[in-house]
Amino acid sequence: MVYTYKRKTDRANWSQENLAKAMEEAKKTSKLRASKMYGIPYATLHRHIESGSSKKKLGRFESVFTPEEEKELLLYVQKMDSLFYGLTRTEFLQIVGEFARKKGKARVFSGNIAGKGWFKNFKLRHPTLTLRSPEPTSIARVKGFNREAVNRFYLLLEEVVVKHNIEPDMIFNMDETGVRTSSTKPPKVLSTYGKKQVGIISSNEKGVLTTVVCCCSASGRFIPPFFIFKRKRLNPRLLDGAPPGAEATTTDSGWINSQKFLDWLQIFVQKVRPTTEHKALLILDNHQSHKSYEALDFATKNNIIFLSIPPHTSHKLQPLDIAVYGPIKKYFEIEVNTFQKQHPGRTIDQYDIAKLFTGAYLKGAVPANAISGFRASGIYPFNSQIIGDEHFAPSEVYQGNAANIISETNITSPRREDQQNTTTSESITSFSANRCASPDTVSSQSLDPNTSHPDITNTANNENSRNFQTPSTPDSNILQEIRPIPVEIKKRNMSGRKQQKSEILTSTPIKMAQKEKRDAIIAKKKVSFDTPGPSNVKMRKVRAKKGPSKNKENKEQAFFCTVCKEQYQHPPIEDWIQCDVCREWTHEACSSYSGRGSYFCDDCID
Repeated sequence: MVYTYKRKTDRANWSQENLAKAMEEAKKTSKLRASKMYGIPYATLHRHIESGSSKKKLGRFESVFTPEEEKELLLYVQKMDSLFYGLTRTEFLQIVGEFARKKGKARVFSGNIAGKGWFKNFKLRHPTLTLRSPEPTSIARVKGFNREAVNRFYLLLEEVVVKHNIEPDMIFNMDETGVRTSSTKPPKVLSTYGKKQVGIISSNEKGVLTTVVCCCSASGRFIPPFFIFKRKRLNPRLLDGAPPGAEATTTDSGWINSQKFLDWLQIFVQKVRPTTEHKALLILDNHQSHKSYEALDFATKNNIIFLSIPPHTSHKLQPLDIAVYGPIKKYFEIEVNTFQKQHPGRTIDQYDIAKLFTGAYLKGAVPANAISGFRASGIYPFNSQIIGDEHFAPSEVYQGNAANIISETNITSPRREDQQNTTTSESITSFSANRCASPDTVSSQSLDPNTSHPDITNTANNENSRNFQTPSTPDSNILQEIRPIPVEIKKRNMSGRKQQKSEILTSTPIKMAQKEKRDAIIAKKKVSFDTPGPSNVKMRKVRAKKGPSKNKENKEQAFFCTVCKEQYQHPPIEDWIQCDVCREWTHEACSSYSGRGSYFCDDCID
């Protein structure tokens, strides 16, 4: 096959559409008149009329596949790409060769593999097809971003906003981001074409992590940032050059924890001042530090409602991740690069972080970005259909519906923004009030994914489903035989962990569950501290071998074996072991302990 064919004459300069019109005209008048009218040679028009075909053909080379067959190939490529199982060029050419063999065209390709010439011409005929470098996406994110989880979030959001009549200036999103004292993604620099390696000076290799808590509202209002430094003590100099109103604290790891989140929540109340008539809605992720009982109880007493987003959906449902943190990180890298050029040989430390972050924060944390983030996530103006069905396609692999997930519009051109079903700002106050229920009721009841909610699942999906599912054809069945769509092998969940989902965290059932968890942890710690002997987990093996410790608190206390009732003597002659429940001691020889894991005496087992 010719790789690059160049025309050497102007023959057949007419279009196939004009040929069809000329054939119709010839039936009404004459061939000669139709030939002159549309600029088609008389002999050519006569030949096509005799054959009854209006297909234009020049030269002896023909396409291997018909337009319908090529459309099926393109549809298959689009389908696999939408499921995050995209084909490499080699894989695609192998599939094309096998497809040609099954269609009875085995002699076209050498070795039953399509060549680079066919691939180049195929791309020219379908300009929407291109080679891209994919972004690795974890299975957890693919599974988590599914239709049921997202619909539940929008349903809870609608219920809360309608019931409490929350205005956009009281709808907030809070999230943490990390910055380091080193450059992670420096801006592009000018260099020589063809140079193997382009470097730039960096403060250090990894740098020290500093967590920054940001918060913004649907109206574009920002709460001053809250810095969490990785150190023991807080030095006021750490906030030199920080944004106005910013505050800071410290932790051993530089990450946020339950106590630091509670500290930030107190600052949030001071800045926002929610009341019973004007409650604040705080949208955040499901991080464990956001769900402590102390934080939930404080939020309830101060008229704050927590609404969590489903796991692995922050890239679509969290306004800060969508439109704010990207620009801030970009400007922060520019600030770091500028600082290193202005201070050659100086290492960036924690005392420079606040000043560098201020320059990026003032440029990226602007009202336009915040409003855009809330609009793109469908939170305000409320639009539960803003996320198209194509974004849920990868999760369908793990739900058994992958065969029906493909959009016809993906083949022609991507969906434009002005074609989406956008909702005006007035729609958030015009929700159907007859479906309102209390947040406690919504959170305590599990939402059945099979239950139909007209506003959330059926209204727009029914209209889109006509174009979203394509009928099966013989060619598509052949491609499915060559390379079937992946299907997950169901595995039993051995961890026993419950899958998290969107919840109203400040509702009574969630608060009570967190309180019980907190009380259980406190009781467990109290038991371990009140019992005699060493309590350090690292000393378990030593304690099991040496027996009870003779410290000041238990010198006068006598220990007896729970089996043979023999009193403990120091130093011990035999090995002793302590029950993990009642904390009583037993000879290891008298017990049934196997030497691994926890030990429970006979009284506790009964």
